[in-house]
Amino acid sequence: MKFDIILPSVGRLSLFQAIESVLHQDYKDWCLWIVCDGMSRLEHIVDSPQVKVVHSDVPCHEDFGAWARNKGVALGSNPWIAYIDDDDVWLPNHLSTFSSLLEENPQATMLRTIGRSFSWRRKSPRSKQVNRRVGQTNSTDILTVGMAHTRALFQLTDGWQPSDNHDKLLWQTMQSLGGLSNVSETVTFEFAR
Repeated sequence: MKFDIILPSVGRLSLFQAIESVLHQDYKDWCLWIVCDGMSRLEHIVDSPQVKVVHSDVPCHEDFGAWARNKGVALGSNPWIAYIDDDDVWLPNHLSTFSSLLEENPQATMLRTIGRSFSWRRKSPRSKQVNRRVGQTNSTDILTVGMAHTRALFQLTDGWQPSDNHDKLLWQTMQSLGGLSNVSETVTFEFAR
């Protein structure tokens, strides 16, 4: 099971935490595609042959997330695709949980895990110190950061579409095309709210 991991970036400072969380996965068979907007110039982010940086020739726009994910998918060639945004963090078991799900059900073409939200809070309005607060576990929403699917299934769709519910829309489209899903109740990621 080999993954292309797609990471759209608009130059948030949290990008490096997202990258670190991918680098620290206990499952190591992957390639990370970081697709940066036209305003971000991120050269030599990580010295690893598994990490590829692609720069957009246009500045960030409203539909950048969908465009960047489609671009990353088009550049990769691995049979499985997973996603992380530049304000999300994978726990070290994220990809290995996907691998376990596939061992349980080898016919699956769509995989999903759950995560918990976090937010950044200042200790006081005048303080420069910021704390990260972990919130509730979210097991009902379909979130981009918690999904993986086969390249073959994705190629049957029109790809990522600009929409407020783009992750749910893609998931439902793949299901309607015969995608077989397997879902884990294991928390494997944290996402910003």
